[in-house]
Amino acid sequence: QKLNPKVMAKADASRGRQTFAVTCGTCHQLFGEGIALGPDLTGSNRADLAYVLENVLAPSAVVGKDYLLNVFTLKDGSTISGMVRKETPEFVTVAMPGGSTTDVKLSEVEERQQLAQSLMVPGLFEALPLEQVADLVKYLASSTQVPLPGDKPKTPAVSSTVPAPAEGVTRIEGESLAAKFQPTGGNVKLQPMTNFGTGWSGNQQLWWTGGQPGDILTLKLEGIEPGTHDLTLFTTTAKDYGTIKVAVNGQLRESDLYTEQVLPGEPLHFEKINVSPTEPLQIDIHITGKNEAALPRYMVGIDRVEISDSK
Repeated sequence: QKLNPKVMAKADASRGRQTFAVTCGTCHQLFGEGIALGPDLTGSNRADLAYVLENVLAPSAVVGKDYLLNVFTLKDGSTISGMVRKETPEFVTVAMPGGSTTDVKLSEVEERQQLAQSLMVPGLFEALPLEQVADLVKYLASSTQVPLPGDKPKTPAVSSTVPAPAEGVTRIEGESLAAKFQPTGGNVKLQPMTNFGTGWSGNQQLWWTGGQPGDILTLKLEGIEPGTHDLTLFTTTAKDYGTIKVAVNGQLRESDLYTEQVLPGEPLHFEKINVSPTEPLQIDIHITGKNEAALPRYMVGIDRVEISDSK
């Protein structure tokens, strides 16, 4: 199908959001909506039409290790196909389209195959009317979430209500660290927060997605003056955020990041932290699990870190 300029000129991102929900959204997330089976599309190169076409028309051309198709043939003759999310000596947890998971007992497996093939089938665009394809492509290129048809667009907050740091307090924005550090699992990126309110410094945060319990994000803060300091870590909470344990110089704090709405979290305080003159200050953030009511996406949001001299 040819996305000519006349068709693209009439494309509507709001209608594309509806199409995304019943096509791409069954396996991918964009702006926090959809099912986290395949890669999160929020931070991908979606505005590049060539990139979008390459990944839609030939989804199996390049498949990451975590997204390979695994086929388990059981001893009773049945088969289970999907992506491996967790594996122990006894069980394998397999994720399947639609968001469901199942535990496969390895003792019941007759044969296991791992294929360099994506669960995404080619020909997605061919199955849609041309106008619907144009709407979807326009939505995929959106830099922020768009309203659904009939909704009134949200007016983004123009400025944060978080006051400037007090005298003697050093503030390090979470988003400034997003490009510098990567966790042991998942990805870290910058996330605009104006759609959720004004309670975030700089209207942005560090957003860790795709992590699982046991994964660790290590942040190393350069330029902190040697000595004894107090440190406060400001987090975000939401219905798909996990529980975390934060370690700073041997001190541990735990936090449950679940709330039904997206909100600034309770700050985590660390007192009398020793900063070496030769080593950066290190913060280790561990995903430990989730609240019983939380969706199993284990996300983490860090708004900022504030450091002051110990009293």
